Amino acid sequence: MNDLAQITSATNPRYLAYLRAGGTEGESFSYMQFIAAMKRAFPGTQPVPGMGDNHGVIVDHEAFTAFIEATVATGRVYQANGGWEVEA
Repeated sequence: MNDLAQITSATNPRYLAYLRAGGTEGESFSYMQFIAAMKRAFPGTQPVPGMGDNHGVIVDHEAFTAFIEATVATGRVYQANGGWEVEA
């Protein structure tokens, strides 16, 4: 997925999880914050040296999507401080 229409489509399971978590449809910046929070919390994120926490690489995309769906289903993600937080 490489354009906004694909990313925010009803066929993207990550976007649907974002909406279930309380995200607002059409708020692409909020969605990107949601994904960044999930990348920081996902144990499979590979760090990129010198780039900080928001620039990790996801190798197993299916596992990442499953992590997002499970995190949302258990209510461990919420909006706070103008962004998103994931409980451990």
